[in-house]
Amino acid sequence: MLTGNTLWSRRRLLLVGVVMIAMAATTPGQAAAKANPNPGVRPANSKPFGKSYGEWSALWWQQALAVHKGSDSSFGAGSVDCTALGTSHVAFLVGTTGGAASRSCTLPTGTAVLFPLINTESSVIEDNGTTEAELRANASQLADQFTNLTAVVDGTALSNLTSYRFQSPLFTWTAPADNVFNVPATADPTTAVADGYWIMLTPLSPGVHTISFGGAARVSPPFATAATYTITVTPDHH
Repeated sequence: MLTGNTLWSRRRLLLVGVVMIAMAATTPGQAAAKANPNPGVRPANSKPFGKSYGEWSALWWQQALAVHKGSDSSFGAGSVDCTALGTSHVAFLVGTTGGAASRSCTLPTGTAVLFPLINTESSVIEDNGTTEAELRANASQLADQFTNLTAVVDGTALSNLTSYRFQSPLFTWTAPADNVFNVPATADPTTAVADGYWIMLTPLSPGVHTISFGGAARVSPPFATAATYTITVTPDHH
């Protein structure tokens, strides 16, 4: 995960008939697979729980930027609380601010899972622009540098990852002085736009699941992020 400030610092160092025949030969199951090549993943054009992927990304950033540094935070390694970020229906997983991390946690049955492969945000307080157009251009320029996208769920690599790039609507955030992204602290909300690659999984079945995701950025010095989660979904006994 990259903020505009982080990358800026790094840059400074840093045929109708044929179609009809094909459709006729396609079974309903095959059609569904083509419509959504990643079963268990919410389609890119969907609105899970009433929000688009872009809207979910804004909410993710608002919460992630409020996280304090510390080994016990959502960005730490080892055992973490996967319900610390998100909503009552969706758990937010996080990548890293550089490097790799392995984490484990527990989730209740019925919880969807949202995570970024690699993402960025651009804000006014980070001098990434003062207008919406400027912020969008900056965020897009940064996200255009993303590469090496990966997302693997229970041993199956997800496909068509480039189709899961989303830009958020305009949003605001605040951050404590000891935030994990090292962005300027602000008590007054600053305006921002996010851009990047996102996956939302439908609720996982009870049992143990492994989710790995990450990406890289063509910047100097090189940047890469990777995270692996071992998630135990507890059965609903009610």
